[in-house]
Amino acid sequence: FGKIFTGACAGARLKKYYIVNSPTGTGKSRLLISQACYIACGEYYDKLTLEWVKTGIKRPSLYISTELDQNEIIAMMIANISGVNEEVVLGKRPKNFDETERINRAVEIIKNSPLYYEVIPDFTLDDIENIIKLNVDKYHIQYVFYDYIHTSLSMLAAIGQKAGRVSMREDQILFMFSDRLKILCNKYDIFIFTATQTNRSVSSGASDSSIVRGSSAILDKADLGFVMMNLTDDDKEGFKKMKTSGKLK
Repeated sequence: FGKIFTGACAGARLKKYYIVNSPTGTGKSRLLISQACYIACGEYYDKLTLEWVKTGIKRPSLYISTELDQNEIIAMMIANISGVNEEVVLGKRPKNFDETERINRAVEIIKNSPLYYEVIPDFTLDDIENIIKLNVDKYHIQYVFYDYIHTSLSMLAAIGQKAGRVSMREDQILFMFSDRLKILCNKYDIFIFTATQTNRSVSSGASDSSIVRGSSAILDKADLGFVMMNLTDDDKEGFKKMKTSGKLK
């Protein structure tokens, strides 16, 4: 998460449930995958120092995707570990000798790391729990990154059958989903980090629970919630002033 954020929340703790709320296209999937890679792989290329860094951390981690396919997930993982642009990893742009070496090394690091992923585009709450339980039993998973909280046709159908004639609103279903994820944290002694979308009409300055799309109650069960937004012009100006003053290093 970075030193400041890690200091604020004491890192990724077992039995804890974190949620990031962010607009579409701001990098939620990349954030979750980057954290999974950092925790599981033990090594990455630092683009600032231009050196490979060993973290000393290799904890079994699982990334669950409902939208990205296998190739997209693997490309993001390789890009994160190697520090090579994702378009280069995917072959959309030519790579030089150094990038080729870094990509090859990243592939080997991932192969030898306790990093796993699952793709499930249509799911129920039971499906999600079964995937987590299977990976906990088989790979001793401790850290789960789920991208992201939303409903599916199978989930709506399954809940509708259980509810019978009682009609449930989407916000109630999303709350149930979030509640189940928190229960799984305690049940399997794991850390879960997931995401939600912001409302489409949200302004860049808003930062409370009212901006969560579907149901602000999703955050009720979270141990930590935070908002990730694109920088505004004021943010960028403030950032430049901090760098100039020497307060930001």
